[in-house]
Amino acid sequence: MLRSLVGSEMCIRDRVRLADRIHNMRTLQYHPKEKRIYIARETMDIYAPLANRLGINSMRMELEDLAFQYIAPDAYNDLTAKIVKSNEARNRYTEEVKNIIQQEMEKYSVACKVEGRDKHLYSIYKKMHEQHINIDDVYDLIAFRIILYAAKANGNLNIIKILAQEGAGADVFSSGELHMALLAGMKPEHLLFNGSSKTEADHRLAVEKGVRVSLDSLDELAQLDRIAGEAGKVVEVSFRVNPAIDVPTHPKIATGLATSKFGIPAAEITDEYAAALACTNVVPVGIHCHIGSQIRDVEPFAKEAQVMMEVVE
Repeated sequence: MLRSLVGSEMCIRDRVRLADRIHNMRTLQYHPKEKRIYIARETMDIYAPLANRLGINSMRMELEDLAFQYIAPDAYNDLTAKIVKSNEARNRYTEEVKNIIQQEMEKYSVACKVEGRDKHLYSIYKKMHEQHINIDDVYDLIAFRIILYAAKANGNLNIIKILAQEGAGADVFSSGELHMALLAGMKPEHLLFNGSSKTEADHRLAVEKGVRVSLDSLDELAQLDRIAGEAGKVVEVSFRVNPAIDVPTHPKIATGLATSKFGIPAAEITDEYAAALACTNVVPVGIHCHIGSQIRDVEPFAKEAQVMMEVVE
């Protein structure tokens, strides 16, 4: 308990320091040039990494961009001018892609929020510098993310009701979470029953409520097909892929390791999918993957995407 309280107090102090540094950086132009450069380098080397460590991405990006304009003003101004030129076309493209993604998600009854944004200037500059390319060779100036709600993150009924009113679905890991989501008003077709240790009772409930089920093994597939057959129903399923990827996080929250209990090895997914297609009361509709929590590096997600695309191909 004491360690938890101390850690919480330190986190609050760090957030206050970051807020103070952002305020200082926003008014940095009033300082002498030499001091501006010194503070900007300190911000880039200490405060931006601290924001990243705390998972406050918006602060990190703002700190990096504010520091960038004083550390390398010529590069900052040149890049800003080039980015501004394509603002209108880029904004139009962002909206088009968001709409396409949203429509595809709706087609498969996946309730979610799709967001698109321009990448911040320093990340673009850093990529150009590290890869020795110019702005015309940077093709990922825009970032997209798709947000779904994990019921285990917060089981408060009132919060889930608000999400349901907004049309959201949920990723549930127990019969209790499934009941909670339905009680809150979420549609069965907007739910995915996940987890590696579902019981027969869990499967019977999923079949009864018409909820899509995530499968972690061939045994689970056989059990679900039998239960659905007994009920005279057909169930949509999605397979969880284990990509066997090492990730920079605590072993207890790394879920995509070769030794993890979660998911089916990527090399076996096609056989599992074929087995599902041969079932009478199960219809496979997709695959998904989860490699862990508190992962702040991009590289593991790129490897995960590569494994998933190899499975699809």
